[in-house]
Amino acid sequence: MSAIVHARQWLAALMVLGAVLSACGGNSPAPTLPPPSAEALDFDILAVEGPWLLRVELQLTPEKLPFTLSYDGTASFWVQLDGSLSGSGELTPNIVNSACRAHVNSNRVLTFQVKGYAHGTDEGIHARLELQPENAEADESYVLECGPGGEPSTVTQALFWPALQALGKQELGAFTLEGLRWDVPMRGGEVATLDAQLGTEHGRLTGTVRIERG
Repeated sequence: MSAIVHARQWLAALMVLGAVLSACGGNSPAPTLPPPSAEALDFDILAVEGPWLLRVELQLTPEKLPFTLSYDGTASFWVQLDGSLSGSGELTPNIVNSACRAHVNSNRVLTFQVKGYAHGTDEGIHARLELQPENAEADESYVLECGPGGEPSTVTQALFWPALQALGKQELGAFTLEGLRWDVPMRGGEVATLDAQLGTEHGRLTGTVRIERG
């Protein structure tokens, strides 16, 4: 066998040895851990795995504005076999009560993502959710005409997300709502009824949240 062949064999062997040593060295990236299996959870994930819907019907009465706004919509999310969940939702604003002639100035909906995980409790399986607004500071726009011959005025400001973020902890039956973090029972048809004073900056938030199978 020629010296050139021997040299190539030695070079190949050194490359393999170097790869092995590199993999064992401290500079190699840590392996990605697999998600927990269904068997690792302390509850029956198969009972809740799959699609779910969160139906939201909330009304906000701002302290310093002459109207009540409704925010109706749904969030859909999927529970995975490792207990994690994710999805998205949207809410449509509307004016339901006003001392003035009023209307929504745009058809912009409030969009958000849902992240979280399922967990076991003494009351059964719950979902711990975090609502993540696409833009928590996005302006809403409403037009008001107050008084005879009153000139239209436009209210342009973020209202719903700041108000929801200011919501203190509310324990409503099997539901716990606190700001953008909600803990909800994973039982289709369960409803939470909310009535919370948010102070002079945000006003009053009322309405219902319902969980359903998707």
